[in-house]
Amino acid sequence: MSRPHDLKSLFLIAIAATGSGVLGGCADSAITPEASEIGMPADWVRGGDEGSVDLNWLESFDDPRLTSLVGDAIESNFLQEQERARLYEAEQVVVIVRANRFPELDVSLDAARRPG
Repeated sequence: MSRPHDLKSLFLIAIAATGSGVLGGCADSAITPEASEIGMPADWVRGGDEGSVDLNWLESFDDPRLTSLVGDAIESNFLQEQERARLYEAEQVVVIVRANRFPELDVSLDAARRPG
């Protein structure tokens, strides 16, 4: 019959061995020095100043499907819709705050019948 403290130490050894195996597997990198030195293909490089981006960069690909997909992605971007709503809300707050600067016009009419 096995004693309880032997099972406990066996269990701890099994956990330690499993943990060190998992950590050892995570430590190995798939990126080799040769892979990190690979440059971009020459036909991917385009002329122009480094760091400058053309505002119509999407049309430079001349791909209507890509343009359509990017347009759909922008239209269905809920975070962008939230920002639009926040911008609209801020604009309306400005309108409300400025409203007290406009002149007021108060007109009242009173009608009464005269006996006669």
